[in-house]
Amino acid sequence: MKRLLLLIVALAVITPGCIRRNEDKLAPQQQPGAENQKSALDSLLEGMTPEEKIGQLLMVGIEGTELDGDTAKFLKERRIGGVILFGRNIESAEQTAALTGALKGLKTGPGGVGMLIGADQEGGRVNRLPGERGKFPSARAQAADGDPDRVREAAGEMAVQLKEMGINLNFAPILDINSNPKNPVIGDRAFGSDPETVSKMGLAFIQGTLDQGIIPVAKHFPGHGDTLVDSHTDLPVVENTMDRLQSFELVPFKKAVEAGVPAIMSAHILLPHVDASSPATLSPEIINGILREQLGFDGVVVSDDLDMGAITKLYSPGEAAVRAVKAGVDMILVGHTRENMIGVFDALVEALRNGEIDRSTIDRAVKRVLGLKERFGLVEK
Repeated sequence: MKRLLLLIVALAVITPGCIRRNEDKLAPQQQPGAENQKSALDSLLEGMTPEEKIGQLLMVGIEGTELDGDTAKFLKERRIGGVILFGRNIESAEQTAALTGALKGLKTGPGGVGMLIGADQEGGRVNRLPGERGKFPSARAQAADGDPDRVREAAGEMAVQLKEMGINLNFAPILDINSNPKNPVIGDRAFGSDPETVSKMGLAFIQGTLDQGIIPVAKHFPGHGDTLVDSHTDLPVVENTMDRLQSFELVPFKKAVEAGVPAIMSAHILLPHVDASSPATLSPEIINGILREQLGFDGVVVSDDLDMGAITKLYSPGEAAVRAVKAGVDMILVGHTRENMIGVFDALVEALRNGEIDRSTIDRAVKRVLGLKERFGLVEK
């Protein structure tokens, strides 16, 4: 008995040290009963129609501060899996909570699957939270004193307010490295100009978001920090080689993947030394090749908005969506134009039906999305 007591005491002393050595692994990780959850997701997937599957792969924007009948009909008919809210949708915390409550009440997903409701809440000039309470500094300012705990705290406070408004996903943090002073779109949205700072602060932001049960989406893979063009208007071309990417731009994303980040957003940038034919979002070499195979990421990949000029000036919405899914993207984001949303939905359904996209590709994407929703409590038991 005495030996047993000594063993218990020894384990109690050793265990905290073991936990500290694993703190670089983000929480929450795999939940108890994961094997049963997987089989339940398989059963759910088997019962879904092509339209239900494609609907789960779409995240769309809506108009107005209230849910109108036309929008509700559109979301329900196409079984849309996610909605992104912009400034045009948010006037106050109370109003936004009512809007998200109405969206969740649509029950667009099959078998009790809930809706992802996201927003861009980085702090600084990309801020969706209303009122004085919702004002947060930019990523650069959050990281200014070099203390990741400050960043984690700020991310947690933002996540609390998002949660209060019924938002369950944050399109943040930026893991882009602000290496080009002439970059017109990143700047102070980045935590810094070197891989180490961005990695450390980015992981802190991710963990602060997860602490509150909100889904963080790291962006913009494989790195939008060295661009001279804003992808909202045109396609940026970045002449960096694969060696440069491996030692610089990819470092924060690699760290985030190793730590267990649940979702990553792709960038609409062209890297001719990696794939001269396709923007990153549409590139099998970049999404499946680098992000999936080299970095080992098996979470959800969300496209940046297909309504952006980098895409619309070169592709139809449907063509872009089909190419993105074939490249390894799971969720297609269309934030502004209803016609484009319908075009994307119809093109993906047709590509699934005619075999242009393998059913296994769609099923993998849907299962990743369902798995993310299950992990964050959006699938009814």
